[in-house]
Amino acid sequence: VVDYRTMLKSEQARVNGYLLELDHPVAGKVLVSGTPITINGEVTTIAEAAPEHGQHTEEVLLELGYSWEEIGALRDSGAV
Repeated sequence: VVDYRTMLKSEQARVNGYLLELDHPVAGKVLVSGTPITINGEVTTIAEAAPEHGQHTEEVLLELGYSWEEIGALRDSGAV
């Protein structure tokens, strides 16, 4: 068992996919935790930034059946 400081400095933790670097659109390069789970021995090496606040609002509202006019009205009212 290692502590966080040791793990953050560990090259093996990066090779095993426990730590991944990702290019965040706002924060730049950030270190994030990977998953310790492998499938058929393959280590996940891809990390994606979480969506920006409201990034998928229009997409979700359209899927829920809102029209573009209704979405515009919600934006104008400050609801979204």
